Amino acid sequence: MKHFITTTLFLLIAIGIRAQAIIQLENENGRDMLQADINGVTVKAYYTDEPWNISLSSTTYLFLNENGYIPDSDVQGMSSVKMTNGTTVKAGAFVIKNLKIGNVTLKNVPATVIAKQTVPLLIGSQAFQDFGEIVKEDGRLSIGLGSNSPAQVDTMDILRTKLQDCLSEKNYAEAETIFKQLYSAGELNMFTQYQYCMVLGLNGNDKDNSIVSTDWIGKYAGKSLSMDYWIYDGLGNSLKNLGDNMGAISSYLKAKTADFDLYNTDEKAIKKGEFKNEDLGKTLFALGQAYARADNISRGEYWCILSAKCGYQPAIDFCKKYKLNLK
Repeated sequence: MKHFITTTLFLLIAIGIRAQAIIQLENENGRDMLQADINGVTVKAYYTDEPWNISLSSTTYLFLNENGYIPDSDVQGMSSVKMTNGTTVKAGAFVIKNLKIGNVTLKNVPATVIAKQTVPLLIGSQAFQDFGEIVKEDGRLSIGLGSNSPAQVDTMDILRTKLQDCLSEKNYAEAETIFKQLYSAGELNMFTQYQYCMVLGLNGNDKDNSIVSTDWIGKYAGKSLSMDYWIYDGLGNSLKNLGDNMGAISSYLKAKTADFDLYNTDEKAIKKGEFKNEDLGKTLFALGQAYARADNISRGEYWCILSAKCGYQPAIDFCKKYKLNLK
């Protein structure tokens, strides 16, 4: 089983007709910092609990305006802005057509240009009032998005982000459910479909694993020897559990071939004790068992012996118990 890596900063969880955006805030010199996307360009942003909307420094605004990210048609003139110290100043007003934070896109967000502001982008709690309830705790900002919220949520991104959390937490039952949705929607690539096969194997879902693994083989076989090995090995296990011994034998043999190619080894090297690998040994032992179930005892014993020579302890114990020659 491969190690699953997650580097998620933003977690979106769909809850009925509601969704919740959970934004991880980073501490930068005592200030809450996050990444935001304004009309397609990523900028550093700071969050404040103050009843503030969204403001840019004049320098940042001019850069975005001159490069077409904030067109003149989005400018709305001047407005009065109450500063955090209680004073009121005049500021240029405009609309951000698309403000993306994580996987949530806010549409037509009011913003202002403050000449004396020194940070690139300042986001206050007031900016999210039209989108839902805001709760800040434990370095996270949670925004509840109601069914009438103007924010748009990418459902597939929600599922992918939640999936990585499930894999990280080894919650394979829920991961399988999410994988199934992504697979049905055609949203899995070579690696994520490979992950799906591994999870199906871990969960003992042999019927689905035989289908998804066979599909993976048809699309991606030959692109990665390591993945080929694990897919064929898992498919062999599922076919064996489903009672298809000949299918299991065929799959285990292909797993063996992929591993031999991966490590540039062969049966002769194993017999001479020049190559040991417990994973391969486990596959060879399962191959021997499948041959035995198919009434080919001699081939079954051959692969069990080779498995023992790979260093796979259950095969070593099996060979000693039934007095199979390991020399």
